[in-house]
Amino acid sequence: MIQVQSTWFPIVARNPQKFVENPYKADESDYIKATETVYNNSYIDVQVLK
Repeated sequence: MIQVQSTWFPIVARNPQKFVENPYKADESDYIKATETVYNNSYIDVQVLK
């Protein structure tokens, strides 16, 4: 499992994964779970913070 988080919130709004007029005023029901798939020779490069 990979969880992507940002220290920029609330300066940068969360992405509800569907169109809403103003993401800063999105209701909890506007947010949809997003699933990302990595294929074949693709990879995700991550940095471990301690």
